[in-house]
Amino acid sequence: MKKLFVIVIAIVFMIMGTFVFQACQSRSADEKNINKPTEGESEAKKEQVSNSEISSTPGQTSTNFEEKNAGASDKNTATNQSRADDKVPAEQKKSEKIPSKIIKTADATFQVKNCDDSRKAIIDIVNKNGGYVSSENQTNNNYQIENTMIIRMKSDGFDNMLDLILKQSIYTESKKIIADDVTADYVDIQARLQSKKEVEKQYAEILKKAFTIYDILQVEQQLRQIREEIDAFEGRLKYYDDRVDYSTINLRFYEKLDYTPSPAANSGFFYKIGKAFNGGWHIILTFVIGLVYLWPFLIAIGVGLFFLIRYIKRGRKN
Repeated sequence: MKKLFVIVIAIVFMIMGTFVFQACQSRSADEKNINKPTEGESEAKKEQVSNSEISSTPGQTSTNFEEKNAGASDKNTATNQSRADDKVPAEQKKSEKIPSKIIKTADATFQVKNCDDSRKAIIDIVNKNGGYVSSENQTNNNYQIENTMIIRMKSDGFDNMLDLILKQSIYTESKKIIADDVTADYVDIQARLQSKKEVEKQYAEILKKAFTIYDILQVEQQLRQIREEIDAFEGRLKYYDDRVDYSTINLRFYEKLDYTPSPAANSGFFYKIGKAFNGGWHIILTFVIGLVYLWPFLIAIGVGLFFLIRYIKRGRKN
C-alpha cells in the first residue's frame, strides 16, 4: 500500500508540474506580444519616416520616384516582349507542318520498234534528267529481244521522265505507279532515335562516375546495345531518305522478231564424225535396254527352241 501511495503522489506532482510549465510559457508569449509593435503601428512609422524624407528633400524624392516608375515600366515592357518572343516560335511550331515522306515506284512493260535504238534513247533521257541506271539485263531468244532496267531518278521529275520513256513504246502492255506514304513511320523512328540518344548521354554520364570494373562493364554493355539501336534507326532513316529523294522505275521493253532457228555450234567434218559415233553408241544402248525389257519373251523362245531341237534329233534316230 505504501508503494501505491507513493506512485499516486508522484503522478499528481508530475501533472501539476506540466500545468505550471504551460502557464509559464503562455505568460512569456503574452509579454512578447505586448512589447511587439503591431503591423499598423509599424506601417504608420514607416509612412512617417517616408513623409519626413519627402518633406526634407522634395526634389530628390520626386526624381527617385519617377526613376523607379520608369525602371518598373521598362522591366514590364521587357518581360512582355520576352513573353511575346516566346509565344512566336510556339505559334510557328504549331503552324509548321511535317514534310511528307512519299516513296514513288513505277513498273512498265511495253513493246518497242527497235530494242537497241530505244535503249540508247532511254539512257539519254535518264542522263539528261539527273537519274541513273542501277541495273540492266538483256536477253535474246528465237522470237524476241528483251531488256530489263531499274532506273533511279529524282522524285521531282518522276512523272515527266516516265512520260518521256513511254514515248518509245509502240504497245504498252502494263503500267503501274505506287506512292507509298511513310511519313508516320519516319516521324516515329525520329522520335525513338532522339530518345535513344538521350539515354546514351545519361549512360555516358553514369560511366564517368563508375568506379568498379563490374559497374563499368555493365554500363558499357548497355551503351553498346543502345549504340546498335541508334545505328539501326539511323540506317532506316537513311534508307527512307534515299527512297524518298530518288524514285524507282522498273522497265521491261522488248522487240518482236521473226522466228529464226539457232545456228549449230560447229558443222565441220570431225564434228559430224563425232556426232555419228555418239548416235551409234546411243543406238547400242537403246538396243541393249530393249533386250532387257524383252527378257521374258527371250526365255520363252529359248525353252521352245530347246524342245524343238530335241524333237528333231529323236525323229532322225527313228
